[in-house]
Amino acid sequence: MVEVADPSLRRDRDLKKSIYARAGFAVYWLLHLNARRLEVYSEPSGMDYGTKVVFGEDEMVSFWLKGESCGPIQSGALLPLRQA
Repeated sequence: MVEVADPSLRRDRDLKKSIYARAGFAVYWLLHLNARRLEVYSEPSGMDYGTKVVFGEDEMVSFWLKGESCGPIQSGALLPLRQA
């Protein structure tokens, strides 16, 4: 599951993250637009995730689809271009 957060950050980080953990989504990505970072939550347990890893926009993050690695992607590639 991937959420893009700007004004919805608090709702996405609290309410939606809890809903996704309870539903058993293995990984939850929260793309924080203002901070220009990607928060990756994994290991759902009850109402929360056991692991949180934060990636800066220059860092590489691996992603998986249907149990198979699709390779790394630079987290900044998910962000909108900076305005001049």
